[in-house]
Amino acid sequence: MPSKADELLLWETWVADNPGSRVALRLARAYTAQSRHAEAAAVLERFVAIHPEDLEARVMLAEAMVATGRHTQARHQLEAAARVLVEAADIFFGLERVLRDLGEHQRAVRAHAVGAALRGWIEGRSVEPPPQASPVPPAAAEALKRLERLRQAALMRLHQLETTH
Repeated sequence: MPSKADELLLWETWVADNPGSRVALRLARAYTAQSRHAEAAAVLERFVAIHPEDLEARVMLAEAMVATGRHTQARHQLEAAARVLVEAADIFFGLERVLRDLGEHQRAVRAHAVGAALRGWIEGRSVEPPPQASPVPPAAAEALKRLERLRQAALMRLHQLETTH
């Protein structure tokens, strides 16, 4: 079994040749665990350049940037992640149209409700489901609660970034 150092060297070699590989995220986590934040940021910047829609990588990159004092750039990463979430809302509106075309009206209403809630969350406003909407499924309700907690955490982090610079 390879040692941690051997494993890290293997990941570094792989990521050097394949910067878009998800192994880059493992490598960045390993660097972060060793407080090698600048190296983690460098790996993540290359990964995000290839996969700009990857929210996990953007959040990790923002954290590495904060750890290295790059607060403004961290804010830009988090704002870019928020824009990806807005695009996810559009996915639900597209799903709504397809479900309506298929005659699945109750599911279409739920898809619309999730898209509207997500868009409202991103825009920082409360969104009530349409009156004809059936109850939101428990899994969707839990996902919306997690999104709200993430929004609150992101707003707090942005406030911290703004007050430190």
